[in-house]
Amino acid sequence: MDKVVETHCGNQSITFEAPDLLVVTLRGEVTRQEIRDLHAARDALTAGLEQVLLLCCLRDLERVSMAAGRGLAEKADPRVRAIALVNASYRTQILAQMAIRSAQLFTRLHTRLHFAETEESARAWLAQVRTTT
Repeated sequence: MDKVVETHCGNQSITFEAPDLLVVTLRGEVTRQEIRDLHAARDALTAGLEQVLLLCCLRDLERVSMAAGRGLAEKADPRVRAIALVNASYRTQILAQMAIRSAQLFTRLHTRLHFAETEESARAWLAQVRTTT
């Protein structure tokens, strides 16, 4: 696969950066259909990988609809080893922690979660996780 591949799903984007990084940028209001499209793109972009690291840029995020929130939880990928959220609001941080803990209770999901103020610090954390997993 190419080193960098970007796909747009409505207002949202997902970019694969070799060897195992997905960068998701959420903008405006996120819909359930956009989440479905992001999941399909994630699956296509990471086919064959044993591990995936996820960087979510939330600076321009306004709202995630309830239906979109449910959609996020419906299709968790067990290959995701770590998630770094950039510019997450306090509410988003709490919801993300609850979602990860809930998934860990009901699955064998072992995903690490990190909150960062900048994309650079999130990338540094993910690089560190990559070398320890």
